[in-house]
Amino acid sequence: MHTFSGRVLPYPLGAEGDFLPRPEDLERLATPRTRAILVTSPLNPLGTVLPRKLAQTLLAFARSRGLWFIADEVYDELTFDDAYVSVGSVADPGDRLVAVYSFSKVYAMTGWRAGYLVVPLDLSELLTGMQEPIVSCVNTPAQMDYGGPAVPGLAGGRGPDSG
Repeated sequence: MHTFSGRVLPYPLGAEGDFLPRPEDLERLATPRTRAILVTSPLNPLGTVLPRKLAQTLLAFARSRGLWFIADEVYDELTFDDAYVSVGSVADPGDRLVAVYSFSKVYAMTGWRAGYLVVPLDLSELLTGMQEPIVSCVNTPAQMDYGGPAVPGLAGGRGPDSG
């Protein structure tokens, strides 16, 4: 969010709502400055799954206000009791939907931080341009010169002729 000068408005989920977002709460919380809503389903650590009807209602809410709907579905393959419904499966073709998936969670690759997004084509071009400097490059601290090499063994050359 900070990349886009955004501010996250926390929205606690309670037992009285079965740990699911309630449309009436979103009506109250959304302002003219709201740009997106993020919904996680299945929800970790509770395992709460967004029902199909609620997914349709939340998408309609976002659509009616021109909001992006970010569907965090990184636990999509890890459900036990409730049937998982992808928000994308109930979306209209023109919905402003970003679906987030993870290989790390589903295939027990914790720490690998490997995943993918499903986005509208016009957004994919922007995100592809952002991906290289944010994800593919060496992190900023590793590029800094602190008066010496980050790894002492790399002070000189690296081959047998480096002396």
